[in-house]
Order: sequence, then structure tokens, then C-alpha cells
Amino acid sequence: MAHPGHQILQAGAAGCREVVTCVPEIVKVQAFGHRLPYLAHTVSIQASWPCAVLDPAGGRTERIRGMAQGNVTEGDVAELVRSTADAASAYIRGDIRRYLMLIKHGDDYTLMAPYGGEPRRGFNAEEALESTPKMFQGGEADLELVETYASGDMAVLVAIERQHGEVGGMPDQDWSLRVTLVFRHEGSEWRLVHRHADPLVHSISMERMAALARGQS
Repeated sequence: MAHPGHQILQAGAAGCREVVTCVPEIVKVQAFGHRLPYLAHTVSIQASWPCAVLDPAGGRTERIRGMAQGNVTEGDVAELVRSTADAASAYIRGDIRRYLMLIKHGDDYTLMAPYGGEPRRGFNAEEALESTPKMFQGGEADLELVETYASGDMAVLVAIERQHGEVGGMPDQDWSLRVTLVFRHEGSEWRLVHRHADPLVHSISMERMAALARGQS
């Protein structure tokens, strides 16, 4: 799903400012903004190839924020981005088994869901296996990175899940979400410990925001 102002950058693309090590398999993620420390615009990553990273402002890109001081490597975060992008696509299709292969949840997982309400604690895989295919009947998703942070054994992805699909029995429509994802690296794998999502990808008025804050639909 291309968006206005985005361009495709592939290994060896002209004008690259920095080269970083990539991970196996071909990946497509989307990102924007001149402050991106790792991935900019739409990037295709392929095994054993360097991937081009370009600062839209024409300057040199930065390393992942905090990476130099942490235990997590750039390769670790690249793999995390790949898995997260794949998981978003699987989830909107209702492919919960694929999603659970890609995303492991921490015992202390918390969720601030896009429909609001009190934060939820824990992740019930059995419940998800039953309910997710009924709720999500097909769609497509791209992960649009806004910012990436890493320190110690933690990593944070700030992103927009650009997606559309058939959800909750409604016709196919835009279901894009702004998300903040917090991961902890445990042993050889990442654990998702927090997800905060909201549907406010499009701006709303102050009056509309006030109504929502009062709990009015």
C-alpha cells in the first residue's frame, strides 16, 4: 500500500547515506519523517544484502536511539520490525495462528485497546484463537514506522498500522491505527509487553475530542 510522498528504496539504491545489516527474508515496512533512526520510507530488505537507509532531508540517518548503550543489536530490531509487520498483516486477515507464531506475549502484557476502556492485563491465547477469526474476515496491512527506540533488553516501536479489512461483520473499510509497541528481549526471542492503539490516524476537532473524553460517542 503506497502512500503519497513515499518512495521505494532497495539494496544498492542511489543516494544512500548509510548501510546497515539486514535480516533473512524479504520485508516491506513503511516509515516517514526526517528523524527516523533506522528505516525511512518504504524499505525492501533481503537476506545477505545491505539495505539502503535514506534521510528524506538529505542528511545522514542516525542509529536506533539508545542502541549504542544497550544489549539489543540492530539486527535484533530489524528482525523485530519484520515480525511485527508480518504479524499485523496476519491479524487483519484473521490468521491468529500465524500471528501467534510471530508475536509472543509477556506474562506482564498490558493492552490499551483502540476502542478505549480500562487497560487489560494478560493475553489469553485460547480465547484469541476462537474469537479473532470471527472478528477479522480478511484485509491487508502495512506497518508505517514513526520512531524506534532501544535500550538494554527493551525496544519500542511507534508506528501506524495502515490497514483495511472486514472487521466485526462490517464491509471492508480503513481500520488504520496509531500504535506504540513495547518489547522485551528474553533469551532468543522478543516478548510483547505492552500495546497501546487508537484509531485517530485522521485529525478530529477539539469539540469531538471533548465529547470522547466525556465518554460520549
